[in-house]
Order: sequence, then C-alpha cells, then structure tokens
Amino acid sequence: MGKGASFGRELVYFLLTYVTCVGFFIDLLWPLWDDQNQTLHDKTVNGIVVRD
Repeated sequence: MGKGASFGRELVYFLLTYVTCVGFFIDLLWPLWDDQNQTLHDKTVNGIVVRD
C-alpha cells in the first residue's frame, strides 16, 4: 500500500471515529458481515490484511 492509500485509509478512519461516533461502531462491526472481513476504512482503499 502506498503513501496516498495509507493516508486515505487513516483519513476515513479518523472521520468515522472522531466526527461520527456511530461510524466508529459501524466500522468496528463491519467485518462481521463482510465476505472479505474488511472494515470500511479498508474498503475505501481496497486494502487487505495478509496474515503470515
């Protein structure tokens, strides 16, 4: 993931967490019903978590 995508991911996370408190809980629970187990801030930049 590049610098721009990382910045975008953190920006969306910041907005969901600090601007809308409800957004934090939606973002936190989103992986429970998502097929790829991604949070909203991961989906915005098409980020995936790769486990070793």
